[in-house]
Amino acid sequence: MTFYILFVLYSICFLFLITRQNSESLKFYLPLIIVTPIFQYYIGSYVGDNYFLVEPKRYIFEYSNLALLIIFLFKERRINKNAFFLVLLLLVIGLASVGKSIHVYKSFVFFPIGVLTGLVAFLFFSSFKFGYWKTVNTTFKNFLLTNLVLGFSFISYSIITSGSLDFNDRLKGLYSLSNIGMILMLPFYAYLSFEYFLGKAKRLDWKYISISIGILLGMLSSISRTAILLYGLIFIIIIFKQDLKKSTLLIINGSVLVVLILFVTGFEIDLILNRFTGEGNSTRSFSSDLRILMWAGIFMSTSESSVSDLLLGNGLLSFKEADFNILEFSNAHSFILNSLYEQGLIYILLLLTLTAVILFKQNIGSKQVTYLKYSLILYFISLCVNNDLFMASGQHSALPGFIYFLFLGLINNRSKRK
Repeated sequence: MTFYILFVLYSICFLFLITRQNSESLKFYLPLIIVTPIFQYYIGSYVGDNYFLVEPKRYIFEYSNLALLIIFLFKERRINKNAFFLVLLLLVIGLASVGKSIHVYKSFVFFPIGVLTGLVAFLFFSSFKFGYWKTVNTTFKNFLLTNLVLGFSFISYSIITSGSLDFNDRLKGLYSLSNIGMILMLPFYAYLSFEYFLGKAKRLDWKYISISIGILLGMLSSISRTAILLYGLIFIIIIFKQDLKKSTLLIINGSVLVVLILFVTGFEIDLILNRFTGEGNSTRSFSSDLRILMWAGIFMSTSESSVSDLLLGNGLLSFKEADFNILEFSNAHSFILNSLYEQGLIYILLLLTLTAVILFKQNIGSKQVTYLKYSLILYFISLCVNNDLFMASGQHSALPGFIYFLFLGLINNRSKRK
């Protein structure tokens, strides 16, 4: 019964979006795809032992989100030709990895979600006649606000029902403010921060301020080491780009805000420090992080693999059952190494080449494109040490890749070759 109620609600949103102009629909589309994991949560079968589960209820919302994106693309009535051929090439190579998978049928079902969604997003945002940067700003803010509201609603519910918030609750539904959720918000918040502090903002933006407070609280709840370092890097970049007076003011105000929030929440700073230096399962330090062992396993496996495995990978959804993956992690916590193992050297080299070419294109008279590039670089760094472009064992599998290709597309749309 729950599924049918949620599906009806989603269908209403679907119909609403396809009847609007793309510039208007996008303001609601990004919040919709961040709400989708909540639908998946309530119908079950979304994490853990259901990694290889092929169940229509599990995928229907993600297939529908992809269908919406394709409709948006056709409504544009124009396609960036260079982007189209790049997408076609990546698509063919990606499909080759499906044929090599140890679970061909399940990989084929997952392929549109994990791979095709990102490529369609790149094609759409490369072709999108967005014209008004206000649309981008509003869309980004709506995405962040929706995610933060969902996250703090989960936290409040957990505290009310259990009386406390356990560190491992981030794996039990607190998706929006988990370590993954904080990374997904990173490029959007980075762009808005660069635009607010380095752009021509002349007045207080209460939406941005509210989002900033929410982000800070989110880092305290997720205790994501990658997030703490990279969100801090955002403001280091801003400080170096601003004049001395503004930089000093930003440092003072930021320090006061951090101290105030730590005091009000009664948060123990030792818990954050333990994430970098401590031992144990939930407070593992960098030096004892198990992902390093997984990365070493990938290099060993690659050195011993056949030419076809090296070039075309071992197939989608194969990492979880790799011999060296003794903990059965869903991905390698690095999109480069995960793509190398599953989709092969050709795919990852093409993707990295595409990224480099777009980043080195010349901006078309707009500092906003530069801010998008900074934001994508920060997101790229996070994905190198955090998660893959798709998460076959998590809610909304396509979202990390969708965000990556969204930024690539926006930059490509407003750039030209030097």
